[in-house]
Amino acid sequence: MYKEGEFMELISVIVPVYNVEKYLDECVNSILDQTYSNIEILLIDDGSTDNSLQVCKKFEEVDKRVRVFHTENHGGGPARNYGIKNAKGRYICFPDADDLYEENAVSAMVQAMSNGINDFVVAGFTSLDGNGKKVTERSYKDREVSGIQMRSNYNKYIGENEEFGINGAPWNKLYDLKIIRENQIEFPELRRHQDTAFIFMYLCHVNNVHFIEENVYIHYVNDLRKEWDKYPINYIESVVGLRKIQEKTVFTWNTDNKIVFDKLNQGYISNTIKAIELSLSHRFKMKHYERVEYIKNVVEYSQILSIEVPRCLGKYQNILLNKLRKKKYIQVLFIIHLKVFVEKRGGLFLIKKF
Repeated sequence: MYKEGEFMELISVIVPVYNVEKYLDECVNSILDQTYSNIEILLIDDGSTDNSLQVCKKFEEVDKRVRVFHTENHGGGPARNYGIKNAKGRYICFPDADDLYEENAVSAMVQAMSNGINDFVVAGFTSLDGNGKKVTERSYKDREVSGIQMRSNYNKYIGENEEFGINGAPWNKLYDLKIIRENQIEFPELRRHQDTAFIFMYLCHVNNVHFIEENVYIHYVNDLRKEWDKYPINYIESVVGLRKIQEKTVFTWNTDNKIVFDKLNQGYISNTIKAIELSLSHRFKMKHYERVEYIKNVVEYSQILSIEVPRCLGKYQNILLNKLRKKKYIQVLFIIHLKVFVEKRGGLFLIKKF
């Protein structure tokens, strides 16, 4: 709790909103109930087709800290960019509209900024499924790390599955709005992976990072079967777009680190294969010959066959790469069809050889 005269910078809380009317009340109330009261909440309605905009306006009418904006549907990244342009705070954060803050979330993150000594704060979080059951919990040891140290040690501080992995999600973090504006950082117009790309670009300009122990964010995990249906048919554009940003950021921080390159190449190959798997989505209603052409186009556009294959690549991805090199597209379709069929029904797909 802050006392009069203490560090009370205005904090801008930007929430992209799209068809989340049944979650929005709880999310916004969790922000309004923060022990740190000097906040503004920017609700960016991204062309919702349900009653989300009406829910937003209800909050705007009863609390002067809430401002509502309405845009055409362009995705979460452009919605956050719109919020950045209209934010008035010193620091900025990006909770999702179907997630929750603990009541001390903003207070804990602002305190960790240490009156401007740090310019990036990463907090712990808890992930729950739709029934409120804990899926994962990420807790950090309280420590401060220089930006140089972080950038030069990708595996420890940035890699998504590592001890201090921070890339991927923007919602458990606090950013310096001045850094964002001075360096013209924005979420790229990608339908997927725009969050990771934004964080990579932000990290280029960070001087000091503070990890805090408190788990102050509650993230609700989407059902994987429903998540599959959110991927667009042009998902490969997001995969390649992220790769281009990685080449300008993280690749330049670790120019001679083979382990880092392997990790990044593993992610690129895996995401490209995920794009190929989308050819089986019922939403796109492709005929067999169209799926074959789609696979050829993905392979050519991504240049996946020219990527150095990392030793850490999984067996499934290795088998598919070999089939793609031999242009055995029918076999590729059969393998991914089997995998998708098993995983959509909650099973674990294991493959030894094909």
